[in-house]
Amino acid sequence: MKENLFKGYCHATDFEIMQFLWRWKVATTAALAARFYPKLKANSSYRRLTAIEKSGLITFQADERGRGFVWMLTKKGFDCVKERLPDLKEHGFKSEFIKHDHLVTAFQLGDFLLDCPKSVEFFTEQELRRYDPESYPSWVPKFLNHRPDGFTSVISGEDKKIFAIEVERNIKKDGAYRDVGDAYGRHSKIHRVLWLVEDETAATRLNRLLSEGESENPNQHCFFLESDFLKQGWHTPCKHGSDRSKTVREIIVNKPSTILKHVDAMFMLDMRKARPKSIPCGLANQS
Repeated sequence: MKENLFKGYCHATDFEIMQFLWRWKVATTAALAARFYPKLKANSSYRRLTAIEKSGLITFQADERGRGFVWMLTKKGFDCVKERLPDLKEHGFKSEFIKHDHLVTAFQLGDFLLDCPKSVEFFTEQELRRYDPESYPSWVPKFLNHRPDGFTSVISGEDKKIFAIEVERNIKKDGAYRDVGDAYGRHSKIHRVLWLVEDETAATRLNRLLSEGESENPNQHCFFLESDFLKQGWHTPCKHGSDRSKTVREIIVNKPSTILKHVDAMFMLDMRKARPKSIPCGLANQS
């Protein structure tokens, strides 16, 4: 198997990082350090990542405007990872829109970055795109004409809720959203569709368009503003749609008593090359 070629310089944590980068496409130094090297100092975790980079398995790349940096998988790294993936209908690993994919990762993963309970499952846009639908987990809805940016399943007792994730930075024509609204309307098992949009104008427009037409669940859609999310992370309140004023965390976790560390937004979204020397207080606090 090809993975044998990498045994000389790829230990378990390195491989876990590569699997993470394939699944989520991109991640910041701060996020990878917090998840995989929580006990290392800032410089040590950054040196560990650059060592993997020198092996040719991952790479550091600027976003479209050159204002921030993220880690991505390389072709060599993908060749290593794909040996442990199910058969893919389409091979691929790169991010086509770094800023968009960076926001998707932060928006979907959120406070589960550091501590994800077994009752929570993710299915990312990468997996939706690359896997054959026959290989999807049974809980993942199968659309015929629309692919969201991901799905999250949360089980609480006997109650199972499925959330669709949508990060919309370039607004399309009205007709496209009416079709999306119809697609979601036919899948009543999706509890909520969580939208991250650039501004309130976009939220108002999409809320109107998506509510047009027939739906078995007319209160599916919740809209959050990108500017709020960049400051507050999962503590961002819903601006329009169902569950208005509830935060992302309250909608997804839905249990105030749940012990789950809040990941500070500035930490989760920090696109600097090196990890911050100190972890923001939000990581240490529990809600």
